[in-house]
Amino acid sequence: MQDEVSLFDKRLRVTIGSKFEHNDFTGFEVEPNIRFVGILSKNQSVWAAISRAVRTPAVDEEGFS
Repeated sequence: MQDEVSLFDKRLRVTIGSKFEHNDFTGFEVEPNIRFVGILSKNQSVWAAISRAVRTPAVDEEGFS
């Protein structure tokens, strides 16, 4: 799920979203992210992002059931 908002006469775009997952090893996981894109000129832009990723352990890391 995600949404994008434009600010400052569409010169700054902010995208906010998240993934929601469930697995048998770690249960329910939330992976939020936020991205910024700034338009500096007709040919230049700058962007930044912050996000959280989750790594699902392999079966041999958790032991066999």
